[in-house]
Amino acid sequence: MVRKKKERTRATFTAEQMMAAVAEVKNNQTPLRVAAEMFDVKFTTLRRYVLKERENANSKMVPNYAVRLIFTKEQEESLCDYVKTCSKMAFGLNTFKVRQLAYEMACKNNIVMPESWKNNKCASKDWLRAFIQRNPTLSLRKPEACSLSRLTSFTKPNVDRFFSNLEEIYNKHPSILQEIRIYNLDETGTTTVQRPHKVVAQKGVKQLNQCTSAERGLLATTCAIIRANGTFLPPTIVFPRKKFNPLMLSGAPPGTLGLANPSGWMTAELFTEVLNHFIKQTGTTKENPSLLILDNHESHVSLETAEIAKSNGVIILTLPPHTSNKLQPLDKSVFFSFKNFYNNAIDAWLLNHPGQPMTLYQIAHCVGVAHSKSMTPENIMSGFKSTGIYPFNSDIFTETDFLLSSVTDRQENNLEGMESRKAVVVIRQGTDCSNNDGEHLSQKEIGPSTSNIASTSSCVNSSPSTEVQIGLPDEEKSDLEVTSDLNGTFITPFEMQGFPKAAPRKNLKRVRKSKKSVILTSTPEMKELSYKSEKKKTPKTPAVKKIKRNISVILDNKDKSLGKKKKVRKVKEKIDDETDTETDESIKLMESSDEDITLADLQYYFAQEHANETEDSYTINDDTTILKKRFCVSQV
Repeated sequence: MVRKKKERTRATFTAEQMMAAVAEVKNNQTPLRVAAEMFDVKFTTLRRYVLKERENANSKMVPNYAVRLIFTKEQEESLCDYVKTCSKMAFGLNTFKVRQLAYEMACKNNIVMPESWKNNKCASKDWLRAFIQRNPTLSLRKPEACSLSRLTSFTKPNVDRFFSNLEEIYNKHPSILQEIRIYNLDETGTTTVQRPHKVVAQKGVKQLNQCTSAERGLLATTCAIIRANGTFLPPTIVFPRKKFNPLMLSGAPPGTLGLANPSGWMTAELFTEVLNHFIKQTGTTKENPSLLILDNHESHVSLETAEIAKSNGVIILTLPPHTSNKLQPLDKSVFFSFKNFYNNAIDAWLLNHPGQPMTLYQIAHCVGVAHSKSMTPENIMSGFKSTGIYPFNSDIFTETDFLLSSVTDRQENNLEGMESRKAVVVIRQGTDCSNNDGEHLSQKEIGPSTSNIASTSSCVNSSPSTEVQIGLPDEEKSDLEVTSDLNGTFITPFEMQGFPKAAPRKNLKRVRKSKKSVILTSTPEMKELSYKSEKKKTPKTPAVKKIKRNISVILDNKDKSLGKKKKVRKVKEKIDDETDTETDESIKLMESSDEDITLADLQYYFAQEHANETEDSYTINDDTTILKKRFCVSQV
């Protein structure tokens, strides 16, 4: 089959237009050519429809081009909705998976399909290409890699908590909102090795190269600060050196703060200098407070930072973890263009200095070029608006935006949660299920929570419409309003295999406490930071080591003193000497020699071990292998 057929000329008339032309010829005996000219249709087309109407008065007045489609329009829409929802959940289907799903959907619903589908167990490539053409909302896209932490952290409770804290600050300090003293701070990496852009080159070349300074360059951290009114502050650049050299800031924007760190990363100690730089540039005081929004990286949430901010009127609000791609204005609208302009600046520098590698002394120049071009009022203001920070809009994110985290949504009580995981599939009366393999829904096809429905779908001839409860989350049902009544008993892809869902969480004894959005300069958070700081300074007490005593060594000494020769394998038994409390202990002796350890041996062993202890008395029972202390009562 050809990849792209020659496009067929479609009809340019409507059904009403053709019906009027046919009625004109039939009722008024108007000639065909005159009627065709009156209603702007082709003469031969009008003649064909007049003859068709004489044979069948109920014939359609529009051409039918969809005569060989495998699925109906409603069935294809259900498949299209399922594919789009999976892609929104970050579990998109590739072309082969879509073809397999189409084949399974045809099998489950007993739809006639080509033999090639049955042989290959999937739909053909031509069907997929035509399916995408019939559904313009679909296209083949290359997704971006996104970590599981980022996918599962953008939840409605986390976002609601952030906007609740933001609204609390606006209400408590109305001058911040009136004077638009709202700032956003974030860091980005700037290296000496750029990412090459696309270039125009000869067609068909297998490998195309672009000059860079090195395989792996030096990393410097650029800290940018923007304001909600469309302005920005001079940036801060952390260079990968132990000592800062003023020559490193050659070509940087005026007022740029230069710092040095061996790794080139931002640290808690350096961030205090960045905060002082922010206070100096903005003139923030307790009478004129400012709001600083940033992520909760460990370098931003130190006790010293919170104390400096609170004493100078800076209110720090942290973002929820792993949500900066949605809630951070710099990430939303500024840094993308900044990186593009930065790479262009490096390309231009290498072109003007052929044969010379770029060093860290040129980073500030390239940052200055990119900073002035990307920090435009339009970019900055759109970043604050798209995140709902300014103007304030806590409902800017819809349920579709939270689909990424729906995979790991779990009920607190799994047994109670199973009751709420319901969806309804309607099976019509009179459906013959005896020879229809598509009507038998197995546990594997639906999911783990629907093992009790296989028998109910096997015979419904004698009963009216039957509702079968299928285990599906309510939030998933609301995301994709699928129904099983598209065409009788049509089984949708959603009912066949559902959406990806994480398994129930195990009851772990130790659950790591997750971070959340907080007002860092508030009193409770300051106390918590102070407690953590004191806890770090307190030296840890070394754990008490348990003493290992070798029973066989004592027995050997006793044997030597008695002149006996006994073959005993060495067995180490752990004995806890710290038995000052009134807790029960039992020490089980192991058989460790060819001859059994006698009662006299045990008495001798304990006499040697506890020769100096007079408060406790030790007894040994002949009928057991458990040594008892005065307060020990357990036996084996």
